[in-house]
Amino acid sequence: MVKKFLCLAITFLLIMGGTFSAAATSGSEILFEQDFDDVATTGLYTEQATAEAELGVTFSGFGENGNAAEIVSVEGNKMLRLKGDGQGATSAHQLVMLTTLSTTKYVPDNDRLFVEFDFKVTSLNSMYFMFGITPTTIAGSDIYAFHVYGETTTGDGTNKLYLRRGTTRNSTNTTIDTYNTWLKAKIITDFDLDGGKKVTTYLYNENGIEIYTITDDFWTAKDTVDNGNATEVQKIYFSPWVQSYASDYASEFYLDNISIYTIDKFAVTSSAPADNAVNVYPESDIKITMNNDVDATTKDNLSITSGGAVVSADAYTVSVSGKTITITFNEDMTFGAEYVVDLAGVKDTFGQDIVKTVSFTVENAPDVEISSKTICSNGGGTFALTGGITADNSVYGLMVTLKNNTIETKTATLITATYDGLGKLVDSAFVSESLEASEEQEIGSGIKAASSYAGGKVKLFLWENMTNLRPYQKDISLNIAAE
Repeated sequence: MVKKFLCLAITFLLIMGGTFSAAATSGSEILFEQDFDDVATTGLYTEQATAEAELGVTFSGFGENGNAAEIVSVEGNKMLRLKGDGQGATSAHQLVMLTTLSTTKYVPDNDRLFVEFDFKVTSLNSMYFMFGITPTTIAGSDIYAFHVYGETTTGDGTNKLYLRRGTTRNSTNTTIDTYNTWLKAKIITDFDLDGGKKVTTYLYNENGIEIYTITDDFWTAKDTVDNGNATEVQKIYFSPWVQSYASDYASEFYLDNISIYTIDKFAVTSSAPADNAVNVYPESDIKITMNNDVDATTKDNLSITSGGAVVSADAYTVSVSGKTITITFNEDMTFGAEYVVDLAGVKDTFGQDIVKTVSFTVENAPDVEISSKTICSNGGGTFALTGGITADNSVYGLMVTLKNNTIETKTATLITATYDGLGKLVDSAFVSESLEASEEQEIGSGIKAASSYAGGKVKLFLWENMTNLRPYQKDISLNIAAE
């Protein structure tokens, strides 16, 4: 039930001495977690001090005019119920629950702050969720708020939840969901000290489907200050604020699974080939390593161009393992072409996207190349040779097409070397040919595939001749699999 959560700040509210657990993981540091399952008390809190001590938060307005906090258990799952009770149309009474870090926290430039929580409105009225960040080097903070409230709509009388743009009842409202259902909020904040902050909040229904996105333009900015070149955050706050305007607008809601954490902004840490690499071998796989785990469901959103033209997605496969994206082409890449991999649309497991391309240029065509290779089985069938052969005690016929890419006559020697599973050379053969300018010629060689060779390899070497041993291209390895 524990969810991960983001840190934020409100300076016009009371500062609390809350507790937090800092458990660093790769690309992420948890700053505060609370799912209420370990809270000893079940039922209504009558003492503010007890509530604050057990929940690790601070309350403002506790016990005033019926404002209350309570731990309830539903099907064995504990959660927090907060209630604010109004006392007149012009006199709003609120119950504020504030979570914060009581110690200075260093946040590297360009990191992101995340807050996640589950909530449900169970009576008609309103609540705010506010957060803010206070840098140490200035006197001020950035504070934001979004406001959710419920009421019976005119017309069909359906109870709805609304998202309020401002802080008054006459502000722009947007229907976000039906009344009395669980919602999940995820607040994502860019923390770019030189470029300011951007705040986006996603709301999901209880089935995990996104129902609304709150962008920068929608947020109510309570107070904004230029952060300059601040390098530390002094206070990070998250505060649900239950509000009622009149006695017939009593408001209550449930809160669960609060998590506040920082993560590294999604980025590329390395790639093979390296970004802007040249002379890349045309049979190479592309491996791109990220700083955070990749959401495998988004891997096919990347795109590739070759020489400026879009490469069909049918020409390659994309796989993901943890932080690594691997792109494997069905056929060799084009000699001399520049390839660009655009990662737009790929996300990490935190939901972050990325704006990044990885570019490289394939080597120019060698004087002589192996342009194709096929294998003849004992049964007489011929098929393209891609991954390797099977150690089934057969003798395979290897057919290789050599291509002279120059306007001169060239000699070429194809060497076939077989290694067993221990890496010992167990068989070899070679054949030499002369190729006229631009000529393509097919040459053959036999490959023994004894069962004892399982786990080994067959390597193909293309040299100019057996005298100077100058290679034309990188050797090709074929796996020998067990039958």
